[in-house]
Amino acid sequence: MKKIAALLIFFANVLVFAMPAVVEGEDVRIYTLVEFFSTDEAGNKGTSLGMPEMMEGGIKAKVLEVCKMGEYGGEKGNWCKIQLRLGMWMEDTAWIPKESEVWCFIPEEANIFRK
Repeated sequence: MKKIAALLIFFANVLVFAMPAVVEGEDVRIYTLVEFFSTDEAGNKGTSLGMPEMMEGGIKAKVLEVCKMGEYGGEKGNWCKIQLRLGMWMEDTAWIPKESEVWCFIPEEANIFRK
């Protein structure tokens, strides 16, 4: 009976304190299609750059900053500043070079692979 009560308390805490899909400082591969936004001189989110062409290996990135939980496009998640580990083609055939810093919204239920 004690084990069941402990499990219920654990799952209640997990539901109340939802963790972001990613954590600052980790290298990840994002397998969920996200929209990129430019980074201005102050490091804030700027204008939309569009959607990248999804690569077979996902979007390889280092997470630089994770903002508080929010909502965008009807989905819950976090705005994140990431540094691209590889250059990427955008849907409009523009090229974003390796090590570019961009903002994107990563939904709670994003497909993320951690190295």
